[in-house]
Amino acid sequence: VNKIKNSENPDDLKFYNDFLLATKKVVEIFIEGIKNGKREQINRAIAINRNLLKELANRSNVEMETQGLKYLVGAAKKLGLEAKFSGAGGGDCGYAVLFDKDIEPKLKDLWTKYGIEPLDLKINDLGVCEISFITDKKEKSDGTSNNTVKKSLDKK
Repeated sequence: VNKIKNSENPDDLKFYNDFLLATKKVVEIFIEGIKNGKREQINRAIAINRNLLKELANRSNVEMETQGLKYLVGAAKKLGLEAKFSGAGGGDCGYAVLFDKDIEPKLKDLWTKYGIEPLDLKINDLGVCEISFITDKKEKSDGTSNNTVKKSLDKK
């Protein structure tokens, strides 16, 4: 981002300003969709934001969406969901918003097949309020294989 933001090229600066305005608008659309439970609006916002970030990556000649994140998105799309990387990209995290609990195990299976570790997150008006994650993938003495931790986040 800094490469474009600090560029002396007027086209880069215009692109960056347009990117910021478009990103702000799409985040507002996403938030409104979450608050109102509008699936199409949420999915559209995720897809638009992903495309904006891909344009930024191309413009700055930086890889933001790694092969692993492309798998994450592709697996979600197979199930009719949109997905994207989060943060600055580069390979560490991505997400999809689920509307149907029946799809969750299918998505987890696809992601796991691609080496992606799913996290169970719950959201409320303030953001993520609960997270479940696997702390140990080794088989335990009782025959179970995962140690899942649930943590509620205090969002005041």
